[in-house]
Amino acid sequence: MTSKELPRLWLITGSSTGFGRALAEAALAQGDRVIATARNLSKIQDMEDKYPQTASSVYLDVTDRASIETAVQSGLEVFGRIDVLVNNANYALLGAVEEVSDRQIRDQDDFQS
Repeated sequence: MTSKELPRLWLITGSSTGFGRALAEAALAQGDRVIATARNLSKIQDMEDKYPQTASSVYLDVTDRASIETAVQSGLEVFGRIDVLVNNANYALLGAVEEVSDRQIRDQDDFQS
């Protein structure tokens, strides 16, 4: 980032571990602002503690459409815009066909659409 560029605002889903966590930390370290999301806010609170002016921890469960809308709105209220969106969180149904219910299969299909 050059001195003439404004810091970017990132919304990163699945920021509690792995790639999402590493990306959020890298963006914050370079001076960008990050809306870090997770289902368990205690796992990402340390980023907000370390970067209180540039990090915001927001609850997000990607399986709940209302939660998605609330997370985006919360991020916009804090920082006013979103420049970069990283859809890192995932939702998977694991199990043999005889181990999962019809409802679980339908919910997986509904989420994909």
